[in-house]
Amino acid sequence: MSIFIKTILIPFTLMFIFTACSVKTEPEQIKEERKLVREEITDLLITEIYEIVFALENKDLNLLNKYIHPTFGYYDVFKIDGNQAIVHKKTINNFVYEGLEELNHVIYEREDDINFRAIKIANPKFDCSYEDDKFYGWNDSGLFINADVQNYLTEHMTDFNKTNVDFYKKEDFYKAKIVEKTSYKVVLTPYIIFYVTKLEDRFYITLFDRAFTDCSR
Repeated sequence: MSIFIKTILIPFTLMFIFTACSVKTEPEQIKEERKLVREEITDLLITEIYEIVFALENKDLNLLNKYIHPTFGYYDVFKIDGNQAIVHKKTINNFVYEGLEELNHVIYEREDDINFRAIKIANPKFDCSYEDDKFYGWNDSGLFINADVQNYLTEHMTDFNKTNVDFYKKEDFYKAKIVEKTSYKVVLTPYIIFYVTKLEDRFYITLFDRAFTDCSR
């Protein structure tokens, strides 16, 4: 079964600890609101996706961190005891939390080789198949790019602000919209899902989606 589907045995309250302490966007990081448009798929985008996959293949965190914007950072979306959690970070590191599978674990513990394949412009489906295991998993295999990004961030921030008034500010929501409205989702089955977003003059990883294939509930 995929490394994404590991049971995480830590209290649900940690979700709020991580979220409450992790995401703050300084207003000066966003100088002015740009038009939120998803660019066409270009040779630059394809090239940088292959370079990211190369870094994943070699488990090279230093190279991978070059694709994390130093101020924008990235969001890690995962589940704790079946409940969604989101952590904002500036680098992929070797932090270890007891009982929690960190992103670096996902990268390091993969044992299969990544086969470099032509990128398909398609959106593969994942089935948790709770009633019949034979249907569990992806309906296709390979390396894919598509625009079917999830609204994880704005939904999470909106819900969190209902009980923590004004915790997330205008700048936080704008940053979330940049990810959700301008990114592409990259799926490397069965291994990992990440979003790439053009910031300034190049593409960066802005979100890792570990919740999509986590069937815990």
